[in-house]
Amino acid sequence: PPGSPLGRGLSADAARDLGLLPGTAVGASLIDAHAGGVGAIGGRDGSGAEVDVCQRLAYIMGTSACIMATTVDPCFVPGVWGPYFEGMVPGFWL
Repeated sequence: PPGSPLGRGLSADAARDLGLLPGTAVGASLIDAHAGGVGAIGGRDGSGAEVDVCQRLAYIMGTSACIMATTVDPCFVPGVWGPYFEGMVPGFWL
């Protein structure tokens, strides 16, 4: 899942090449549109209250444009890619 730790962090060689310490944490990343979706769908609302990620939708614009939503159950829509399990939020369909 996104953000999960990978291995034991940076190897000695990678750390040296990057000017960092060996063992520096490394996490699974997201493609840019999915990272934007996490930022738009997750988190908290304007009052600081937690949000239900299944009640929000994100329209992500960049190299391409996509509409992203999360659901508990897969939702098949003709002509739309997906759904993808844990494609953006662990435990949910994208």
